[in-house]
Parts: sequence; C-alpha cells; structure tokens
Amino acid sequence: MINDLIGLRYKSGAQYFKGCQEVDCFFLFEEVRRRLGLYGYGQESAVIYDEILCGKIPVRKALILISQFGEKTKEPIDGDMAILSASFSSISIGTVVNRGILAIAHDRQSFWAPGYRNAKIWTPKRL
Repeated sequence: MINDLIGLRYKSGAQYFKGCQEVDCFFLFEEVRRRLGLYGYGQESAVIYDEILCGKIPVRKALILISQFGEKTKEPIDGDMAILSASFSSISIGTVVNRGILAIAHDRQSFWAPGYRNAKIWTPKRL
C-alpha cells in the first residue's frame, strides 16, 4: 500500500502525485491518510504550512499549532502523525502505518521504519 512512497526524495513544498520523484513531509502524510481513507488536513493547515515554508514559524510554535489538530497518544494507529526531530531547528512529519513510521527528512529519501522510537505521536481530531 505504501511501497511506492518509499525512496522519494525530499523537496520542500512538493506535493504528491502518481509518478512523482520528490515530496514534502506534510504532503507525504496527506497521501498516506488519503490511501487509508482518512480525512486530510490540507485546507486547515495551508496557512500554517505556508508560514512554516517561508521560515516564519519557529519549531516550538509549529508544534503548538500541530497540537491544535490532535492530541498526543501512546497507542498509535494507522494515519496518526509522527513528529520527528530532523535537527535542532527543524522537525519532520511522518505517518504511522503498518506498525511503523513512513517519514522523510531534509536532504533524504522517504523511508519506512518499524516501531515508534524517538517520535512524538499525535492522533488527529476525528472529523
């Protein structure tokens, strides 16, 4: 279900489309949720995301904004958002799927890793 999403290169702001080679972490999250038949948060987060891309929102504020879309959980389910520390000043958004996390980070390719080690998991509000 997600094999074709593994190995994509990171590009800030790049949206997913069939056959693409580059994608942004948020749009990778959105694509996994779409495939799972879950609600996507693209419209609600568009303004926030645009500000993050422009470098206007510090990581701490971004995390506060993310918390408005859901709540932390210790019992992840497919489609939950995983927040991973990419560096001291940046985060990466991953997606819980198949008892692991599908993620991508700056200057890397997308990957799937088993488990949830070193991730903060958020369950989006059910709409």
